[in-house]
Parts: sequence; C-alpha cells; structure tokens
Amino acid sequence: VSGQTSDTSTTVTVDFDPPAVTGPIYGGATSVSGTSASPVGTTITVYVDGVSVGTTTVQAGGDWTVTGVGPLVAGESITATAGTGDAMSAASAAVIVTPNAPTINGPLTEGDTAVTGTSTAPDGSTVTVYVDGVPYTGTVTGGTYSVPVPALDGGDEVYATVTVSGQTSDTSTTVTVDFDPPTVNGPIYAGATSVPGTSTSPAGTTITVYVGGVAVGTTTVQAGGTWTITGVGPLTAGDSVTATAGTGDAISAISAAVIVTPNAPTVNGPLTEGDTVVTGASDAPDGSTVTVYVDGVPYTGIVTGGAYSVPVPSL
Repeated sequence: VSGQTSDTSTTVTVDFDPPAVTGPIYGGATSVSGTSASPVGTTITVYVDGVSVGTTTVQAGGDWTVTGVGPLVAGESITATAGTGDAMSAASAAVIVTPNAPTINGPLTEGDTAVTGTSTAPDGSTVTVYVDGVPYTGTVTGGTYSVPVPALDGGDEVYATVTVSGQTSDTSTTVTVDFDPPTVNGPIYAGATSVPGTSTSPAGTTITVYVGGVAVGTTTVQAGGTWTITGVGPLTAGDSVTATAGTGDAISAISAAVIVTPNAPTVNGPLTEGDTVVTGASDAPDGSTVTVYVDGVPYTGIVTGGAYSVPVPSL
C-alpha cells in the first residue's frame, strides 16, 4: 500500500486428492489396490482400521498396489491417503473387507433338520442359510456353523451367506437336497415283468429302476408311498435290481439291490427204485447249481440248456 508491501502470508501447501481403494476386498487378501488422480510417483499409504500397513507409489495410468499386508480379516476397514507431510490428502472412502462365502457340508438329504458348514468369518458372525429362498440364521463358532431348518424335502435348493460388520459375502455354492433311496420289494422271481417298491419321497417323485445297473424304465411314487414299474424283463435269475428316487442333482443314492430269485426247478418223474440219476428242468442260467436231496442228503449238478441231470446213489 503506498509502495509498502506486507510480509508474505502463511504458505499453504496444496493437498493431494484422496485416492480410491478398489473393492471388494475379500477376507484373506494380502494386497490392496486402487487408483489415484495424483501424479506418477506420488506416495500412497494404506491403512487397516486406521493403522498404516504399507506404502507404494502411483504408477503410469493412475494405478497403485500395496502388497504384503494382512492376511486381511472380514470386517476390517481399509483406507488410503495420497502424498506426505503437509500435502497429504484426506483419507479415502473406506472399503470394508468382505467375508468369503461359507461352505455347506453335503450331501443334504430329505428329512435333514440342520444345515452345517464352515466359514472363515470371525466368531459371532451371522450365517444366513436359504432354503428355496427362505432365510434361517445362525452364528459362526470356531470356523463352523449349524443352522436349524424345517425338515428338508428332496429337490430343495440350499445356499448360504455370512455377514460381518454389515458386509455380506457372496452366496455359497448351491446344494440341491437329495431324495432318500427308495426300497425295491423282494423277492422278485425269474420271469417277472414288473418291479414294485416303496419310497418316503413325496407323491409324484420319479422312480428309476435299473437291472444290472442299466435303467429299464421310470414310474412315480403314488399316494401312500408305493410304486410299481411294469414292462420290464422278463427278468432272469441272478439279475440285480435297484432303484433311485428323483432326477438331476437331487437324485438319491441307489437303493439296496434285490437279486432275482430263480424259480424252483422241476423233477422229471416218476422216479423208480434203482434209478441212479435225477433229471429235470430249470429256467436258471446255464452253469447254475442244482441241488437234489434224497431223504435230506444233497447231491449237486448244473443247469445246461434249461435241463439238469444229477447222479445219485441207487434209489
């Protein structure tokens, strides 16, 4: 003023703009990445719950990454600053570490009343299990969880999430509830052309019947839990007959096998005193053993071409 110049003002250093931390960041991560509008070479400092854990610099294109942190834990708050000293930026917006998706112990079978699994989330974290979209909750304890649910039905789709500090994980892999194996009714005799059985699965559930491991037809469970498949065979003695309930991912384990029973052989008669051979017919496969009893004493032979001939002491 009037030729007189004041002293200089206090110097103000221009702050860098806050960087951005790239999310989501999942539990177990050992690096933090982000972007910055600040010049290449600007120092970036990363903080976990307000504590500095490492620095790096802005690269060409504005990217930056700090390695060797953590492993980070679900629920931790990750922030970053750009610059140092008086020019240091304000803290970035926080990214909360997201828990990893829990796992579900499988298989699940109809009638189960609890869903169990594992989670890396801290003890006390909320696990939400969804059964066909309906939520049921429990908590993580020691890396595991057990969530009570209504009795599961075959075909139900079950998945889970875990929530920590308001951050919810991705969904787990979906597990489809298996049907219980049906029961094949026995005995089944050679020549049969139908197979009956029972099932605890709901009416309308698909039953598939197998002979020697090969599917031979399907039917459905009727009211009362019974089922019958027709138009098979004729079945042969020694065939193994099994069944499953359900289809696709929900198909049950294979039922216990029922082995087709041979029909009783016939004995050619009459037999007369002095005969030393007993002959007859059998629909059992060639090579099957025929046992002839004479007053309770056994003598054996084999089936060949539907017939047998068994030597015996003079009758």
